Amino acid sequence: MNRLIMLILTSVLVLTACNDGQEKERKESKPKVEVKVNPEKKKIRKLLNKTIIKQKAKQKMLHLNHLKNK
Repeated sequence: MNRLIMLILTSVLVLTACNDGQEKERKESKPKVEVKVNPEKKKIRKLLNKTIIKQKAKQKMLHLNHLKNK
């Protein structure tokens, strides 16, 4: 009985060790991709977003004023 339990425990340990090794290989085989963002482009994008928001706000105000004048 003790031998059977020991056999089961050792097989479980071997299987978990094999699975851990496979997971490490998968993680190492995936290439790491780094995305570098130019800070100038970030600033330009922020400025564009701000101007777009301002334009939309102006359009809404003009539309509301137009509705009030009717």
